[in-house]
This record gives sequence, C-alpha cells and structure tokens, in this order.
Amino acid sequence: WVSTDVHPFCAEEVERYGLELKVSHGGAVETRWSLGGELTRGFPLAGEDLYDLERVLFEIVDASHRVDPERPRDEQDLADLDVSVAEFLDRLGPRPRVREFLSMWAGLGSGALASEWSVLTALSLIAAMGNSVYGWYGAVTDAFEIGAGGVVEMLVADSGATVELGAEVTAIEQDGEAVTVTVRDGSNIE
Repeated sequence: WVSTDVHPFCAEEVERYGLELKVSHGGAVETRWSLGGELTRGFPLAGEDLYDLERVLFEIVDASHRVDPERPRDEQDLADLDVSVAEFLDRLGPRPRVREFLSMWAGLGSGALASEWSVLTALSLIAAMGNSVYGWYGAVTDAFEIGAGGVVEMLVADSGATVELGAEVTAIEQDGEAVTVTVRDGSNIE
C-alpha cells in the first residue's frame, strides 16, 4: 500500500510512470486481534494496558522525530535505531499485551516478525506520516492498479537490470562504477 500524500518519493514515481492507484480499503475496517491466545473484536487493550500503550507510543513518536524523511537515512545519525522492532520494544519495556499488540501492528506494516526487521524502517514510515503512528496504519489505503508484481516488472524492464530468481547471494561489493553480486555457485553478476 502507498499514499501519495505521505510518500513523496513514491508519488514522484507514480507520476513519472503514469501509474494508476486504486483504494484497496478505507473507512471503517472491522478488526480482530489475537492476544494471549484470545480472539478479540475491536480494540484489544483496556485498563492499565491503555496507559502503557500511550507511554510506549509517545516514545515511538519521540524516536520518529529523529528521522528526517527528506534526507537519506545513511546521512543521519541513526545507527542506534537500526535494531529490530523486538529489540526496540525490549528497551521500552511494555506490558505483555501491549508488546504483543505492537508486534502484531508492526507485522501488519511490514509482513515480517518483530525480530526480522529494523525499527528504523518503521520509524522512517512514521516520520513520513507527519510523526503519526496512526497515519502509518490508517493513511495508507491505495494499491497499484497493476499490482506490486506489475510495478516490479515495469521497473526491471525500464532499468535494464538483470534479475536472477532463486540465486542465493553470498556477497555484494560496490565501488564507484558498479555493483558485483556473488552467488552461492561462485559466479558473479554485475
């Protein structure tokens, strides 16, 4: 999903390639959460967990203010934020249900487990949404009419890049002129 309102670089590419977007979801969405093995309809936290959620979300929003979405991340002092979502949550010490809820929320935005992706990516998305954690979840409602696969095929065709599916990468080297990828069988792709 994308939002041309909050993803300016994506908006440029949508315009450049003349891509059509469609609303994939919007308005009220029925939610179900499974926390602690219990399936819940609607918002799954209550009582003390709500106060803890507010505290943790404040810390997340505060950290997102360190990311400037207008500058490349490697030009910013953000190394301490390039840790897994799980490790970042460990630092914040949320209550168990709050941690599980935030881990699932992060999974919705990434398609990965909290231990498998960097919180820096999540914080960058939140920063791009005007430092809104809800914006990350609720503002992104458009999908590519031709599908993500169609966009990838279009970009590959336009770039002239070589695509090797199923080739296990063992090393990547880059100099000022080229990128060399070494695959498991020892061959190199430039």
